[in-house]
Amino acid sequence: MPKIILNLRENILRESKRILKTESYDKLTVRRVAKACGVAVGTVYNYFPSKEMLTAGVMLDDWQRSLEQMRQVSAEASSSMEGLERIYAVLLEYIGEYTETWDQYRARGGRADSPYRHHILVEQIADVIRTLLDRFGNMLSGRLPAFLAENLLILAAENERDLSSVEPIFGRLLN
Repeated sequence: MPKIILNLRENILRESKRILKTESYDKLTVRRVAKACGVAVGTVYNYFPSKEMLTAGVMLDDWQRSLEQMRQVSAEASSSMEGLERIYAVLLEYIGEYTETWDQYRARGGRADSPYRHHILVEQIADVIRTLLDRFGNMLSGRLPAFLAENLLILAAENERDLSSVEPIFGRLLN
């Protein structure tokens, strides 16, 4: 009878994240994760067919938590601009957690330039912004949430630490 391990997927992700955070992408191997979780290598491959998919699983899990945190901080904001600032802070925190991992992945020839994935990110962030803008009656256009989401991603990619450089522009759009 096969051994049943409760929460195995979560354990695999937790151990993978520990290695990514305390060591590096280079040190993450399916064999090492399997050993730490007390399972055969093939068992990990049943959940994640490659190291890249394992890493993506960790990052996706954290992204889902970040989206939930964005929803929460925007719901607590006292204005649309404050909500955007809080959403941006969560976005920067997430990006900061994985910058080194992405850099190591790309240095080994990995590709991270999917327009489809970018579109999904924009839509997910735009959904949070849409709820925020609706709450304060700032919906100038149905395209405004996606516009703001795209610009938050651009600013984050340029390592802007806050929204002060675009606050006058965003402020005019929100009034």
